[in-house]
Amino acid sequence: MRDADNPTVNESKTVTHDPQEQAAGRWNSAASGWAHWWEVWERATQPVSDRLVALAGVAASHSVLDLATGLGEPAITAARRVGPHGWVIATDCAPEMLREAATRAEAAGLSNIEFREMDAETPDLQHIAFDSILCRWGFMFVPDLEGSLRRLAALLKPGGRLSAAAWGMPDEVPVIYTSASVVAKGAPLPPAPAGALHPFRLSDPDILIGAMKKAGLGDVSHEELRVAFEFASAEDYTRFRRDMTTLDAQLAEHHPPDVIEAAWQAVTEAARAYGGNEGRIRFVNTAVCFSGSR
Repeated sequence: MRDADNPTVNESKTVTHDPQEQAAGRWNSAASGWAHWWEVWERATQPVSDRLVALAGVAASHSVLDLATGLGEPAITAARRVGPHGWVIATDCAPEMLREAATRAEAAGLSNIEFREMDAETPDLQHIAFDSILCRWGFMFVPDLEGSLRRLAALLKPGGRLSAAAWGMPDEVPVIYTSASVVAKGAPLPPAPAGALHPFRLSDPDILIGAMKKAGLGDVSHEELRVAFEFASAEDYTRFRRDMTTLDAQLAEHHPPDVIEAAWQAVTEAARAYGGNEGRIRFVNTAVCFSGSR
């Protein structure tokens, strides 16, 4: 179930649909940027990991599945909670993200996590039963949300719990929306196709609540949580957003470099509206945490 000595990356690749393969490529491209900014990201988002672990009832000796783990959260938080007699399987579609996550887990001295390359829509884990399933900002990128949740509910032990996080409405998440909206004005991209997956797809909590209930989960509830990101300067914020997305590559297909640089300069200026003491920039955002049980 897990490597007894070291966290590992299971290299066996499951067959994915084209959109999932494209998503894996984008996340792989952004992995180094995420690794660079990990401390800033995790300082802000650790409260969400803590709350998801609590909502899922993670306890000592439990078995836990973390979907779309990225650089390893909330898997690492859960691994600390379950202790040496528990175990965590953490999955993601992007192997570069998983390699960074395994490095972090090893540095933390955790040997009770196994990392597997796998998409969240069709997890290949049919013969494993979990006490808890976690997904932090991942379900918005799952095409067949209800089908995925139904398959995940079947992996829970009776009484097991699933918890997930999504972002609130766009204007409640300025750390993402500030750059996205400003760049879209200065260097617009072609309209996204109908049904495209994006960070705000589940901003209306009724969407995920309804999917969870249709998937057979009971005791479904949700709550809001504030997530505060801080940056040393407006310029730092802009570097953060450029490094952690693949937006520059997309922009380069449609705009010359001077237009792209002007758009990002506009992002820096917009970020100054969130300034505080000594030029620091602070964005307070809304996350929504969901939970349900089998």
